[in-house]
Amino acid sequence: TLVSEGGDLLNAKLPHLVELHIDPCAWYHYHHQRTMMLGEGNFKFTDALSILGIAPRLSSTNIIGPDNDKLERLMGVDATRLHTDNRVIERIKSGEINVF
Repeated sequence: TLVSEGGDLLNAKLPHLVELHIDPCAWYHYHHQRTMMLGEGNFKFTDALSILGIAPRLSSTNIIGPDNDKLERLMGVDATRLHTDNRVIERIKSGEINVF
């Protein structure tokens, strides 16, 4: 399962969340290769992060269109329904992206 038994998920993720609270920029720099950005619209923010060499592993938008796997951009992703999107679920199960 994606969620551990006995409520240990929060304890397992707490160090990552503390890092995020202390220094969000350092956290992102360290974790960007396993991060999925939601609600990117036209992907301009991801493009800017790419120029800096810190693009997220995956970006998504709720705009409908063809996916571009080469650029790791998913179209038609509803951030409120991630738990039903098989493209996202498979990437989580494989460890490609983190869940915090």
